[in-house]
Amino acid sequence: MIDRVSGKVVESDGTSVVIDVGGMGYEIITVPSLLFDPGRPVVIYTRMLVRDEVPVLYGFESKMERKSFDQLRTVQGVGPQLALTILGRLGVKGVSDAVLVGNTKLFKSVPGVGERLASRLVLELKRFFELGEAPDSVASFSGSLGEVGEALLALGFSIGEIAEALKAIPSDIDPEFGLRLALKELRS
Repeated sequence: MIDRVSGKVVESDGTSVVIDVGGMGYEIITVPSLLFDPGRPVVIYTRMLVRDEVPVLYGFESKMERKSFDQLRTVQGVGPQLALTILGRLGVKGVSDAVLVGNTKLFKSVPGVGERLASRLVLELKRFFELGEAPDSVASFSGSLGEVGEALLALGFSIGEIAEALKAIPSDIDPEFGLRLALKELRS
């Protein structure tokens, strides 16, 4: 499994990027419209899937984006390409907000997602979010607290645990220090 690829961008066309890693070029399928400047060093978090016996690398700017991609693919009718399209249109925050408030219209705004699939997305992705805690969710925090919440979510904590930990942290705190405090709060 290839977790991430780090190297210099050779070319980028808005649907894929080629990264030179020690003289070898890796083509990585990305979220639509994600462009990189040639020659720029990057780190791309990847997910390798085998399609028709050919390994394909899908790339993301963050671990959180990759996690959302994996979650979207668990829904029947959502393949890798549609998951990328949804992420490209809504982003990680848009997907979580749509699920937390049951907003099927947001999902229907994505090409290839109809009424049935939008309803299925909201219903089946609920298991990744604790809907009863939506008002206190990570989505309701912004700035430094939002960054801390996203980091905790990437570490695997539930929305409820994160919301409780964030309540105990000042809103104007440095994100790095806030993460330490939140982790301490979660351990107690």
